[in-house]
Amino acid sequence: MIAGGLLAFSPLGLSLARAQEQGPTEPTPLTQNTEILKKISSYINGIGTMQGRFTQIGPSGQLDQGIFRMRRPGRIRFDYDAPSPLVIVADGTWVILQDSRLETVDRYPLKATPLKFLLSKNLDLADEKRIVAADRLPPNEMVVLAREEDGDAQGEIEMYFSESPMGLSHWIITDAQGLQTTVMLSDIERDVKLNPALFRVKDKINPFKKGP
Repeated sequence: MIAGGLLAFSPLGLSLARAQEQGPTEPTPLTQNTEILKKISSYINGIGTMQGRFTQIGPSGQLDQGIFRMRRPGRIRFDYDAPSPLVIVADGTWVILQDSRLETVDRYPLKATPLKFLLSKNLDLADEKRIVAADRLPPNEMVVLAREEDGDAQGEIEMYFSESPMGLSHWIITDAQGLQTTVMLSDIERDVKLNPALFRVKDKINPFKKGP
């Protein structure tokens, strides 16, 4: 699995948090959770810029860490700590995966990844068809479950938020094969100044073909 839980489609092993054969967490009916979805949507829409650390735990227990930077709408960057050769950038349209070791650049539509839930300009989770459940977890947590049952992005994503103070803490992604990846955020700073160049990637490689 490459870059495990940051995206959401099978070419990267990055689908949407628990395989269907395992069965999802028993969901609370969506109609009872509009308040939660509206609250989370308002929080995400209120983010301008954000940066911090991320820790990624892969399906075999492999651990990767790095720095993330976000500028809404549409832009986020994940710089993996050495020795990982990976950088992932969303530029508003594409999610670009760079591997300096393999000297490859891959591009995938942002709208085909779960990053869209964080980067959409006017997010309304209550109107998002892929959201199947939302609930509160004691003592101070909210969770949203999204499921994709068709196409290349089959799987689920669970996003976890602290409620007081409000904040995104982590997400769990499981692909259609049941491979699960957790991404945890820490040391988060809001409203920081970020260079726009962080979210631009220059390459002359065919965006749909791996390798030079």
